[in-house]
Parts: sequence; C-alpha cells; structure tokens
Amino acid sequence: VLFRSVSANINFGGAEGVISSTGGTANSISAGLTLSGVISGTNGLTLNPINGSDIALTNTGNTYTGTTTLLGGLTIVSGTIASGAPSIFGSDTSAIVINASNNSNLNGLYASAATTLNRGLSIVGSSTSSAFLLNAGYAFTVGTSPGDGTGNISIASNTRLDLYNIGSGTAANAFILNGNITGAGSITDNAVATTFVQLNGNNSYSGGTNIATGTYLAGSDTAFGTGTIYFSSTGGIQSNGAVAHTINNNLFLGATPTFGGTGALNFTGGVNLNGSATVNVTNTAPTTFSGVVSNGALTKTGIGLLALNSSTGNTYTGGTVLGTTAGTLNVN
Repeated sequence: VLFRSVSANINFGGAEGVISSTGGTANSISAGLTLSGVISGTNGLTLNPINGSDIALTNTGNTYTGTTTLLGGLTIVSGTIASGAPSIFGSDTSAIVINASNNSNLNGLYASAATTLNRGLSIVGSSTSSAFLLNAGYAFTVGTSPGDGTGNISIASNTRLDLYNIGSGTAANAFILNGNITGAGSITDNAVATTFVQLNGNNSYSGGTNIATGTYLAGSDTAFGTGTIYFSSTGGIQSNGAVAHTINNNLFLGATPTFGGTGALNFTGGVNLNGSATVNVTNTAPTTFSGVVSNGALTKTGIGLLALNSSTGNTYTGGTVLGTTAGTLNVN
C-alpha cells in the first residue's frame, strides 16, 4: 500500500502492476497519492484507490504496456494522453477500463486541466453502476477527431457514463466525445452543475441518454445512439455548429427542454409529453418533430420555430398553448 507521494520509478517487470491507496478523502478531487516517477512493465496496471480516495498520475513518460484498469475512486489526469506512445497511461493502445461503481464514491477520471485522451474507454460493471468523467472548467476531449478511430467508448449493460463539470460549464470547456460510443449502457450528465457535451461519433449505444441540466451538441445524426432521449431537468439539445441533423431517437419530456443553436434539428421518433410539457425553442433554424407527439398537452415557448410534421397525425389530447414570446408553431 502506497501513501501520499512517490517520485521513484516503478518497474513491475512481467507482473501485473497493482497500486492501492487509502490516503485522501473520498470525492475530494484532491490526490491521496501522487505518482510522479516513470511506471514501466509489460502486464498492465490496476489502480485501486480504497474507499474512493484519488490517485494522480503526473509523469507523461510512463512506458508500461498492457491494460490500464481503474477499480475505484478518481484518477486525476491532464494534458494529452497518447495512444501507442509513452503517456501517463503508458504506451499501450488498449482502452482504459473503468470499473463502474454503485456506491456513493465518484469513480472514473478527473481532468484537473485541459485534457485530451486519445485512447478508448471501456465502462464495465453491473447493478445500475456509474463511471464518471469530471472536469473543473476545462475541456475534456476523448478522441482526436471524429472518425479517426481514437477515443471509442463502450458502455456495458446496466452501467452509465456520467459527465460532470464541477466548475462553470460553457461550450469552451465541454466534454468532447469524438469516438464512436457503443454498448447497452447509457449516458447522463450530473444535475448539480451545467455541463456541455459534444457527441460527435457514429454512435450506437442503446441504453438511452438522460439529459439533466446539460446542453448536448449533436455532431452527427446518430449522436444519441439508438435509445430514448429523456429530459429530466432543464437541459437541451442543439446542433454542433450550423449543420442540420436528423435524429431518429424517441423523446421523453420529463421536464422543459430547450432546443437551441443555429443548425436545423429534425426529430423523427415519437415525442412523449408525459402528461404536460413545455418546449422552449431558441434555435435560429427550424426544430421539427416529425414523429407522433402523444400523451398530454403541449406548450410552446421561445422565439424559434417549432414544426409539428407527423405524417400520420399527432395523438396528444391536452391542447396546445403558445406561451409568452412563443415564436412560431408550424403545423403541417
């Protein structure tokens, strides 16, 4: 068991490297153990902060190969993390494995400064467990650019990727997920703070997306995978730029979503109003519901244009209200 700070080089040889720490306080985002020496070896590295304590890796020249596994707590990272070259996670090309947790401790990666991870992530676990990516007002990028094969993320069934900006979230310090996201798990943002999320990959994850207070920027038509998009608080969706996107996911409006930005959005899945829903549209390009709108009453607010374009007709029966500064409601 190692505590506080280790500056010496660590060579695990052919054995699997396992580093545990009980130092620090759970969820404090302060390192209970800092490793600044070069870590080498050929059989991977497992980081195991006990009781949610945090480990900081600061040497960008670690050379170990094999899988990196994060069992608990937060691993504190920053800068560019290369694939296939020395980095804080060694010189392997394999995905970083995060063992999701269902207890009260945050478990995953914390970016203490601007961070670009050019390795993939594999979220594993069970029993509705969560793996966290956190930042403190710094951009956290996974994958160099969309479609280049870096930064792919797999999310196992019954697990979720929780994106959490503990600073003041803006588009400039977004989580930028450029890789393809797969698996039966889900994605959410933490409802405590505003978080900006770019989803730029050709995604197929099927567990759904829960939008709390975050703003999600769609960089592709398949940004949200294949599952339902749930609005549980005041978050929203916009295009990543002025490019128009057609999004096939069903929508469940458990709160008041905002559809903003400058790119046209066409939602072709069903829209469940959940009894009664207000839709705020600030987009300077049209926002369209082409699927069937059902189950409740609809109130339209915001200066943008909302088009209801279901070819088979909508089935909601609670009425339609144009609120203050309601913009345009286009019914075709």
